Amino acid sequence: MPKKYAAFDIETAKVLPASADDLKSHRPLGISCAALWCTDQDEPELFYSQTPDGSPAPRMSRLPVEKATELPKPDTFWMDNPWKRSKFTGWLD
Repeated sequence: MPKKYAAFDIETAKVLPASADDLKSHRPLGISCAALWCTDQDEPELFYSQTPDGSPAPRMSRLPVEKATELPKPDTFWMDNPWKRSKFTGWLD
């Protein structure tokens, strides 16, 4: 059986100076967008908010992030330490 993988990327909304070395001192960072892709899926799952005209918003609102935690979890029985979507909202604080 081939190995399965999951990859995710979370982009912070706040633009930090290149010299920033203590992320906590710049909190809240917010999330501009995120993606999750598992090798057993055909397409990645994308998460972002939209402006009234339908274009991507520069920062996600809390509602889409909370909805992301309600999505069905990917098939993770094959992972030693499954990534938990519930930790996704921790970036907002």
